[in-house]
Amino acid sequence: MIDLTYTDSTAIITLSRNSANPLSLEMLDVLNCAVSKVSKRKAVRSLLINSNQRNFCAGADLKERASMSDDQTLEFIDTIGSCFTKISKLPFPVLALVNGAALGGGLELALACDFRLCSKDSKFGLPEVSIGIIPGAGGTQRLPRLIGLSRAKKMIFSAKSIDANTALSYGLVDDILGEDELYNKGLEFVAQFDNISAQSLASAKRAIDTSIDDNLARERE
Repeated sequence: MIDLTYTDSTAIITLSRNSANPLSLEMLDVLNCAVSKVSKRKAVRSLLINSNQRNFCAGADLKERASMSDDQTLEFIDTIGSCFTKISKLPFPVLALVNGAALGGGLELALACDFRLCSKDSKFGLPEVSIGIIPGAGGTQRLPRLIGLSRAKKMIFSAKSIDANTALSYGLVDDILGEDELYNKGLEFVAQFDNISAQSLASAKRAIDTSIDDNLARERE
């Protein structure tokens, strides 16, 4: 479901549930546990989140969601929101390597990271309004901060996906790579920060990332 490995000073979380990597409550619990382990490992200087399946993450497990009560739905929203916030507040660089689809909660997971590299066939979208809900794991807050209000509203209001080239032009991703080179290039990307003071990186990240906690609470509501 989720694999946690380490190489030198980089922690690597690999999504491996199935071809779509849907986010179930169980998968979120495992992801949250992995992030907690990474946060407590002093030797870690960066985190890389990727997938060894056909897609990065196609979002919430809608089959599971359809059977949830209101209380269970709130539990899911709280769990996914707190997990992604924990990722965003890690004191070192976090990189998402996106292959295939990053939709709904999958895109919100990538948005919780500091950087995103993607493969040529990747696509990105927040389709929630098409089924009568809104992005509930930070999408309404992190996406406009990254690509601007107008583009974010267009993506969210239309529920349409964009391709890798459009994502690059929007500033949603930092580079487009071949799928076979994505992992190694990702390791090279985070390695550039290894010789920078960990305290300086943590302080700079904290200063740059303005608090969105109040607006995240409004999104949940």
